[in-house]
Amino acid sequence: MKSNHLLTLTFLCVFLAHCSDAIGASSVTFRINDGRLAAFDSAGNQVVDQPAGQDDAKAIQSVIDSSGRGGKIVLGVGRYVLKRPLLLDRASILEGEGRETVVVPPADEFA
Repeated sequence: MKSNHLLTLTFLCVFLAHCSDAIGASSVTFRINDGRLAAFDSAGNQVVDQPAGQDDAKAIQSVIDSSGRGGKIVLGVGRYVLKRPLLLDRASILEGEGRETVVVPPADEFA
C-alpha cells in the first residue's frame, strides 16, 4: 500500500512543478500609468503599450489568447474599461491586485 501512496505523491509533485513552471513562464502583468496601458511578461519584456481606458479588452484578450494553457494574467491597480466580454477558453488565471483594480464591464453586460 505504501508504494501506491509514494507513486501518487511523486506524480502529484511532478504535476505541480510542471504547472507552476507553465504559469510562471506565461504570466503577464498589466499596469496603467499616466494614461497608458502596458503589459509585461515574466521576463520583464513589454508586450502591450496603448492608451488606457478606451477598450482595454482588446489588449487583455490578445494576451489571454497568446498566453497558452495555464497562463496567468494579472490586472494591476487601475481602472480597466471593457467594450466586449473577455473569453477565458483555456485553463488560464485572470486576477486583480486587490480593491484598487476596477474592471468596467461592457455596457450591454449585467444590465
